[in-house]
Amino acid sequence: MFQCPECAKTFKSKSGLRRHIKGQHPIDEAPPREEMVTEDQDAADLTLAEIIEDDEKGLKKALKALGIKREDVMSYKVYPHKVAIIQGPTGWKKVWRREDTS
Repeated sequence: MFQCPECAKTFKSKSGLRRHIKGQHPIDEAPPREEMVTEDQDAADLTLAEIIEDDEKGLKKALKALGIKREDVMSYKVYPHKVAIIQGPTGWKKVWRREDTS
């Protein structure tokens, strides 16, 4: 048996307890903090935006090469030399290796 630490209600499974806690005893989230953005942070954000754009380009090339539709992608990870795609709904993993890594 799994017992709730907040109200002592018991459950047959860990997942049942987890659902109960999420629904009945949610954790209060702290309000977002406002911070000053420095020039260094702007440069870091720009770099992150460039990385995301490069990942999208890599993903598009991989999808085209592997013949996969974007809506069939469950998950993907872009590496410097390859793109790994989990294709749904069966969860097949396919890997496309980049020809140029520049």
